[in-house]
Amino acid sequence: MGKSLSASSERGLRMLARSWLPSLRSRLVLLTLVLLIPALTAAGIAVYAGYRHDRHEIEKHLQETTRALSLVVNRQFGPAEALLWALSTSPQLLEKDYAALDARARAAIRLPGTWVVVADDEK
Repeated sequence: MGKSLSASSERGLRMLARSWLPSLRSRLVLLTLVLLIPALTAAGIAVYAGYRHDRHEIEKHLQETTRALSLVVNRQFGPAEALLWALSTSPQLLEKDYAALDARARAAIRLPGTWVVVADDEK
């Protein structure tokens, strides 16, 4: 009797274990997920870190380009502004002698491709 009880209880434990344990397919799916989720998370973090690094480098490059362009613009506008300040204090401008002012402006222009237009608001 002891043997039959242990055999039936053993059979019952096996059935309980089979019903409680997932199938081989579900175990393999679970194993795959356990391996893939950390790998995908690490890959996502690496991609995001690369993106942030590249964005920082692009921003740095754009700032350097902006500084360089502002220096070029300042270098171009500096002499032109000095010329206009000098012409604004010209006695020919105060006397409205525009022909003399034109001759003075042409003589003062040192920048190639530069021109000065004098317009009278009263006309």
